[in-house]
Amino acid sequence: MRFDGDNKTSPCAALNESGDGTPPAAANLVDRSCTAMYLLPMQFANVNRSGELAAKRYAETLVANSGSAFFWAMRRMLPAKRDAMYAIYAFCREVDDIADEPGETSRKQEALNGYRRDVERLYRGEEPARATVRALVRPAFDYEIAESDLNCVIDGMMTDAAPSVRIPDEAALATYVDRVACSVGRMSCRVFGLDPEIGRQLAASLGSALQLTNILRDVREDARRNRIYLPASALRAAGLERPCTDTLADQPAVDIVCQGLSANAWTHFAAADRIMGACRPQDIRPARMMRAVYGKLLERIVGAGFSPFPSERISVGSFRKACLALRHGLF
Repeated sequence: MRFDGDNKTSPCAALNESGDGTPPAAANLVDRSCTAMYLLPMQFANVNRSGELAAKRYAETLVANSGSAFFWAMRRMLPAKRDAMYAIYAFCREVDDIADEPGETSRKQEALNGYRRDVERLYRGEEPARATVRALVRPAFDYEIAESDLNCVIDGMMTDAAPSVRIPDEAALATYVDRVACSVGRMSCRVFGLDPEIGRQLAASLGSALQLTNILRDVREDARRNRIYLPASALRAAGLERPCTDTLADQPAVDIVCQGLSANAWTHFAAADRIMGACRPQDIRPARMMRAVYGKLLERIVGAGFSPFPSERISVGSFRKACLALRHGLF
């Protein structure tokens, strides 16, 4: 989600004097309420980096082939930061694909646990087996990416890999959103060079806004896959005691719950706007672009209404995304 200008250090910038975007390593930082594990200098020195270049190229190719408009916003970043963002995106994309692919739950869970073991190897100073995790070796050291955040992403994908998904209440939804979205924001904010507390706040607000928008967009599609991310407690309060996936999207209760979630998403967007307003625009280019694209998407979702729920998935067109990419990637 981040930033250019003179050499003065803004509250949201922490680049080193070398100008290559690589911050000095620091140890023993605190991540949220618990101590996070970071790759320390001794461990980093012991990692066999013979395949580092190949892994870096693999991550870049995966991002480029994804068709994401965010690829172009990342392209405008300094090389070290750009490579780090590619590595984070590639890791998240691969584990997400595992969770979403058809197949036995046990096989998907074992595949995800393979990534978890690779992350553990990385932070023990051993060479990971998977290219996307090898691509994270240098970013994990240079930007003090927490092991807990990589594992958070895997935890979220474990939820999605289950045969069915039900979210009991708002607290469980917040936990899920933190795992699949805010954790990615925390890693990104490390790369952007934001002050740690500002980065955590931005990751929480923007990550929540983006994921709630995704949930609102995909209610019908998710129900077809036996996934209901709307909190069961909220559905009950709206009069739907036993939601059925076949008819969920057409229930009046869904309109009530989605109206509430969309209001929450706008609140998170507003909080993210306030935080980004204190940052140098060039520091948060990818974040500004995500906010622009998803803000436009939420506008269209709310404009289409939730009763009846749209039969077709709402999206932002490629041309519109390209315009937003140019606006926030170049300026």
